[in-house]
Amino acid sequence: MSEPVEKWARHAFEPSLKADHVSNNMFECFNSWIREDGDKLILQLLENFRRKIMVRFCEKWAEADKLNDIITLYARENLTMNEKEVRKLQVIHGRGRWYETVDQGGVKFLVNTDDATCDCGMWQMTGLPCKQAVAVLMYNREHAHHCVHWYYSKQAWKMAYDGNIYPIPDESRWPEFESQTIEPQVQKTKADRPKKKRTRATDEPRAPNATFFKRCSLCGVLGHNRATCPSKVAVLLLASLPLVYESSYCGPH
Repeated sequence: MSEPVEKWARHAFEPSLKADHVSNNMFECFNSWIREDGDKLILQLLENFRRKIMVRFCEKWAEADKLNDIITLYARENLTMNEKEVRKLQVIHGRGRWYETVDQGGVKFLVNTDDATCDCGMWQMTGLPCKQAVAVLMYNREHAHHCVHWYYSKQAWKMAYDGNIYPIPDESRWPEFESQTIEPQVQKTKADRPKKKRTRATDEPRAPNATFFKRCSLCGVLGHNRATCPSKVAVLLLASLPLVYESSYCGPH
């Protein structure tokens, strides 16, 4: 494979990134976000972007400011889920801050609370204590949210949206200034209706809000059409059998 393993394998991610996602759906979210503005002119498109970002920064900062917790909602939900799995683990204390956890199947993981590491790799990679680490912390009567990385704190959440985009007055109230007039690029407008939805890849799952279903005219199964039918050859062969029989039949001798 041409791409280095650090770019696509989760176990090889840089631990300082604190990310547990392999797929990057930022482009998909952005396309969904601007779906209603995709056919606008460039100035109107940028103006709509400015308003969307201004509103989002304001809403997210207010949401973080009202949070009655020291960690984010995502981190709290993750810890709550891991705390439910603690009862299935046995904690065995070694020397110092080393601990051994054993699940019901006999699988063992070593946890070091000083280095915030676990053999599963999730704690050092995501910054959130895994279920083995949560079991050790509860064994020591320590709170797991104190061992969550600073990236998931309320302070970091507010800092992410601390910037401000100010409203812009109407263009008629802008100060006058001299500048070179930039003419727009001449483009030929196609006769068809402008396309708003992008073309999805063949191996990409169907959109969750899609209501249109393809039905094959050969086999009658949903999800594909006649051109991409996996049983196209078999269906056409069966359909041609009566014709072969009739063409080979010459009547009684």
